[in-house]
Order: sequence, then structure tokens, then C-alpha cells
Amino acid sequence: MLNEVISLVLRAGVLIAAEVARPGGPRGAGGKADIDIEAEILLCEGLLRLQMGDFWGEETGSAVTGASHCWVVDPNDGTTDFLAGRPGSAISVGLLKDAVPVLGVAYAPVTTRGSDCIAWELSMTGLLRNGRHICPNLDARQFDANSVVFVSTAADQQPELNTALCAPARFSPMPSIAYRRARVAVGDGSLPHHHGLAARL
Repeated sequence: MLNEVISLVLRAGVLIAAEVARPGGPRGAGGKADIDIEAEILLCEGLLRLQMGDFWGEETGSAVTGASHCWVVDPNDGTTDFLAGRPGSAISVGLLKDAVPVLGVAYAPVTTRGSDCIAWELSMTGLLRNGRHICPNLDARQFDANSVVFVSTAADQQPELNTALCAPARFSPMPSIAYRRARVAVGDGSLPHHHGLAARL
């Protein structure tokens, strides 16, 4: 089912990318974007065709009956940054079976590096990144001057503090926490580990 979910998420990503390119910028204000609802409706309809069950959406609400399967969706994680013109918001889709994650896709359709789709399914070894199977060795990572700590865009408001908190690594702000976590899973960087550090970032 993972490839079908990815295909559906990529379709929703086309809507998000088109909204970014819209003359006058994305529609919406105050942390709410019109495209978020449109993308979630597309995702909800398509995902429930692939696997019937409950649905928990960031924008359109939830339909929870106690079914064994439940889709959990944020159609545009990082909407406030998205509306402010910052790249890196992401579509986040997860499937739970009896409250255990069995599938997940994080897709950032517009980043400074191009589009990026990271996906996982319980039955597979490793991950899929942009259609390519990868098996990152996270145990081999070093935390040094070449390392990156992924943080929220709020870190840009206090660059000196966050440079010190993340040392010897550098910090890299991005809007979507789902995409930050997916980037960590493929070995691109780290998340803040210390509770106090996380609170400041």
C-alpha cells in the first residue's frame, strides 16, 4: 500500500506547490491556509479508499469509531511559515493499526533543495527517499562541527543563543516538525536532545 499512499501524497503536494507559485502568494491568514483544507479532503478521500478505518485530520476534524486502522494527517505541517513564504512545510500522513504506527510519509513539496519525500512501512527494511530504498546507519553518526541540528524557524530570532546551544553542530531552521523528524530518520541531522534546549528552539 505504501506506493499508493506516496502517489496520493505527491498529488496533494502538487496542490501545495501550485499554491506557493500562485500570483499574490498562498491564500489564507493567521496560521490557516485555504489549500490545507483542499489538500486534506483529497487525502482523506483517497486514503480511506486504500484502507477503511478512522481518520484524524489537522484541518477537517476527526471521525474516530474505534476501528483497528486510523489515518492521521496534517496536510501542510508548518502553515504559518508557508503563508510567510518560507519553504519547508510538509504533508504528513501516518497509519496506525491498533494504535501502533505501521506506515508513514512526510513530503515537503517545496524546499531550498527541491521536493523531498521520505516514507516507511512496517514490513520494509530501511526507508524510501524519493523512490529510492535507503538503509541509513544512524549508529555511526558523529556529533561534531559537520553535524546539523534541525530546529523550528523560531530559532532564527535568537541566532547567537541557538548557535551556542547547538555547538559544535550548526542549527538549521525548518517549518515542519514532521519533515525535521523524517530528515533525522534518514541520517541528515539531529533533533535537540536536552529538554531545556528543545524548549528554546
